[in-house]
Amino acid sequence: MPMCLLEAMAAGKAVIATRVGAVPQLLASEQTGLLVEPGDVHGLSAAILRLLENPELRVRVGKNGRQHVARNFSVEAMAKSYLWHFKQVLANRREASQNQAALEVSIR
Repeated sequence: MPMCLLEAMAAGKAVIATRVGAVPQLLASEQTGLLVEPGDVHGLSAAILRLLENPELRVRVGKNGRQHVARNFSVEAMAKSYLWHFKQVLANRREASQNQAALEVSIR
């Protein structure tokens, strides 16, 4: 996931990116940014012109992008996500350990 997109979105800037890697999961086209196909020079130039000529779209996309980053990628959001994942790992380990213990008892 390109950090430059997250930084631009966090600053409230409207972004344009290509549909590569994790970018489509980060940007909701027309809502939190504009997406174009890789190598689509005409699509990229059209997206740039749209943002230049449409201040309402530019402001809306920038504001939505900023809110999306704050909601999903802030320090608090990332800490909550890490904590949730750690809890899942611990729960799975606990369950696996209990299953192993039950298997050992049934074998005896």
